[in-house]
Amino acid sequence: ISKFKRRVKKMYGKIVENAKNNNILIISHGGVIRFLLCYFLNISPNHHMIFDPQPGKYAIVEFFADFCCLKGFNLE
Repeated sequence: ISKFKRRVKKMYGKIVENAKNNNILIISHGGVIRFLLCYFLNISPNHHMIFDPQPGKYAIVEFFADFCCLKGFNLE
């Protein structure tokens, strides 16, 4: 799982870099979404299981200058 976390962390950096003043759509499986939400919200990736993304649902994350806010989760 450590290699997986490193790949997601690398992707996280690219997302944050491109998120400024842009809307970004990420379509992925639950494992990636769990880890990305941890990174976005500054939560230890060790707690990734606190998120339970459901198939076909989406989340909204708003980026600010120095933090992110989870605006919605498992939305239809």
